[in-house]
This record gives sequence, C-alpha cells and structure tokens, in this order.
Amino acid sequence: MSTKNYTELCKELEQLQDELDGENNQEMRTEIEKHITDVRGLIANYDLGDDDLFQCQRCDGIFDIEDSVQPDGDELYCEQCANVIANAE
Repeated sequence: MSTKNYTELCKELEQLQDELDGENNQEMRTEIEKHITDVRGLIANYDLGDDDLFQCQRCDGIFDIEDSVQPDGDELYCEQCANVIANAE
C-alpha cells in the first residue's frame, strides 16, 4: 500500500514516464514499465475523497472538493464546466 497522496502518485508517474523516454537499457526499461503499471494501478484505485478531491463529471479533471459545483443532483462539476452547463440551459 502506498503512503503517497494522489498528487504525489501523479508526479511519480510523470517522472517514471520521463525516465522511460530517456532509457536505452532494455532491462531498465522493463523495470520502469513495471513500476509505471503499478503506479497507474494505484492512481486508478485511489479514493479521491481521502485528499478532499473530486473528479468533474464533465471534463474528468481532478479538483479540490471546495472548488466543486453541484448544480443538480449528486454530480459534481468544476466551476468552468458548471458555467458551460448553466449557459447551455
């Protein structure tokens, strides 16, 4: 189990992808690819609520829960998407 939060996991994934791009040794590439797969799994299964984050229902972006807008029902939207929805109505 990782002790890293969502943001730290995303940064780690980005760093691993950068390392992979610059690596020529096939054995090292295989190890980095395995680590990338592991980190992607942690990110996919991460409970955003643990960090007071949410995923916008429209754009799928990750935002702080305090910046969420809940125009109708239980769905949460980022402010920009909520404005687009409000202007379309």
